[in-house]
Amino acid sequence: MEKYELDFSQVAYMGDDEPDICILEKVAIAGCPADAVAKVQKVCNFKATKDGGRGAVRELCDFVFESVNFENEQ
Repeated sequence: MEKYELDFSQVAYMGDDEPDICILEKVAIAGCPADAVAKVQKVCNFKATKDGGRGAVRELCDFVFESVNFENEQ
């Protein structure tokens, strides 16, 4: 983040297990796949409908792109 001069309010992160919680609690968009452990799901503001390795990251990317009108800026 330092390299790109970003802070946590500019970051989307996806995690699925307890070690991810410390980061998920800091970022603007905290995402998890459908099969994430319950403790992770509780701290996330984006929950994919797909499991990890089955399209969950793509769902998060689509959500982020739609949120910032990415398609309209190209």
